[in-house]
Amino acid sequence: MRSRGFGQRAPKSGNTDPDRLAVTGGSDGGYLTLMAGTFETPPKALVSFYGNADLVGKWYSEPDPFYCKQPMVTEEDPRRHSSGPPVSNSSEREDRAPFYLSCRQQGIWPIGVGGVDPKDDPDFFVPYCPDQNVSPTYPPTLLLHGTNDTGVHYDLSVRMAAALEAGDIEHELITIAKVGNGFDGNAGDPDQIDAAWERVYVFLDEHV
Repeated sequence: MRSRGFGQRAPKSGNTDPDRLAVTGGSDGGYLTLMAGTFETPPKALVSFYGNADLVGKWYSEPDPFYCKQPMVTEEDPRRHSSGPPVSNSSEREDRAPFYLSCRQQGIWPIGVGGVDPKDDPDFFVPYCPDQNVSPTYPPTLLLHGTNDTGVHYDLSVRMAAALEAGDIEHELITIAKVGNGFDGNAGDPDQIDAAWERVYVFLDEHV
């Protein structure tokens, strides 16, 4: 993915203009959004809802107190739900929640998704951490994150904003107080959420 321009991979038919593309996503999709900024030819703008900028921080490499309060997952459960051939649609595999929960409870998310222990080979993960790959071509970025997020900690967007600031990249961090992951869909102060969405629309109009 990193060897080709984003526009080269975009559709070139219909009403799609590959030179005027933005990428947006939430949670894991937010992570992929931030990774899109590292492409050789990146999209014009990024909007990351509670995206992850670092795969190996203590929030993923150590047992998470929030998830450890939930019933502990047995060793067999995550293997049963994560094994098998590759799939392209979540409906092709049973509930994957036990795998995620097990990784967070044990603090082995990097090993679970990358197959490598960051303590043994930290450099392996560097190309996959957006906050360590901000270049002069990184596009304008809008970050939105709730302060009570237990899935992707708020500090990850703070760190990404700091990396963008250090790289002199146009960016903005919108902090949504007292809400968690998925705030844009069903939680939080409606006025606060509406204002955040309005800023998203304006940001995209400005850059795409």
